Amino acid sequence: MKLTVDISLYPLKDHYIPPIKEVIAGFESHDGVTVETGHTATLLTGDFDEVMAAVQAEMKRSFEAYGQLVFVAKFIGRDVNDPWDKSPFGG
Repeated sequence: MKLTVDISLYPLKDHYIPPIKEVIAGFESHDGVTVETGHTATLLTGDFDEVMAAVQAEMKRSFEAYGQLVFVAKFIGRDVNDPWDKSPFGG
């Protein structure tokens, strides 16, 4: 099963750019996870288990390193880069 996670990070500190860059680099270090960065969010796509393992590992590492952070995520049960199934309810 494929998964896409649209995830944003909001560090609760004045110098917020370094933690964001570090988290994105962490996501990029996971094999099998495609990372696309945008202005306000990052898209992670790949196999469900691999993407969820990357999210879990990087969230835990970030909380341990930086303390107070807010992650906001949307989980989509498909690779959003694949063609959309337009039949009612996906088939």
